[in-house]
Amino acid sequence: MVRRCSSVAVLVVLASIVAGAAGGCSSVQQYLPKGIPFFGRNTDALPVRQIAVLPFAYRGPESRSDCDICPNPLLMSKTSPGDALLVTAFFYEALQRYPRFDVLPYDTVRRFESETMDETVARITEEHRLDAVIVGALLEMRPRRGDPQKPSLTGGASIYAAALDVSTGEPVWAELFDGTKHPPNFFYRQYKRVVATVDNRRPSSEEIAEYGVTKLVKSMSKKVR
Repeated sequence: MVRRCSSVAVLVVLASIVAGAAGGCSSVQQYLPKGIPFFGRNTDALPVRQIAVLPFAYRGPESRSDCDICPNPLLMSKTSPGDALLVTAFFYEALQRYPRFDVLPYDTVRRFESETMDETVARITEEHRLDAVIVGALLEMRPRRGDPQKPSLTGGASIYAAALDVSTGEPVWAELFDGTKHPPNFFYRQYKRVVATVDNRRPSSEEIAEYGVTKLVKSMSKKVR
């Protein structure tokens, strides 16, 4: 005999679940919204983390900025301070999509900036409580050349980033993004719809870099708890 739960019965079962009782049409519990305290579920809420993003390292034609606290050795091609600053800005924008990350303002970080990243972190933590610091470098920016639709050289970017636990100095996450072709299908379709409109052009190195930072921050958010 198939047992049917009327709307009245479902209400009774919901009330019994709230009270902590089991019985009736209890199988309906699997369909209840997860993570709502009213239903006695664990929200698994993650704490807000205080994070600082240090300006990304680069190797310019006449100047350079090294990542002296990066946990991996880095090989940087010639880029520019402007491109490195742009990548840094992309990280600030991407982190805004994650409310549990409270990011120290860029102007505040620059106010404490020193000759090395290690010294910069030390100066910041004298006045601000930090859980993690994001460091990294723009390894390469390959400009798109030729016809935007059929370029002779496809745009690309290589970006390294790491998140360090401030209390221990140890890395909790590190990853490299190397984009040499157009991004995966979903992003590329959205890119064509929003940016490229009807001309169906290949993305520039800056657009590839922005996409790469979005991927890196998404990956990092799973490790910084």
